Amino acid sequence: MFHVKDGLFFRRNDDHSVTIIKTTDGKEPAGLNVQFSETLDDGSWCSLVLSVSAFGERPGDWHAWMRHHKGDEDLLFGKRGGY
Repeated sequence: MFHVKDGLFFRRNDDHSVTIIKTTDGKEPAGLNVQFSETLDDGSWCSLVLSVSAFGERPGDWHAWMRHHKGDEDLLFGKRGGY
């Protein structure tokens, strides 16, 4: 689970969906401290991330990033600091 700040967590699920969780106390989700929880299917998550990116969601981007999100293709290979 990835903690952004102030109790905002993101969890990638086995089915490639992403769960967004906000806690009341800023700590790891543990039942009663969960203020909000929403799970987005992989297609919605991919579209959301692309839509708020610098270039927006352009034709062809969604399919390419879905392959990346599912682990079928690493679009960033060779572009992350040379590895």
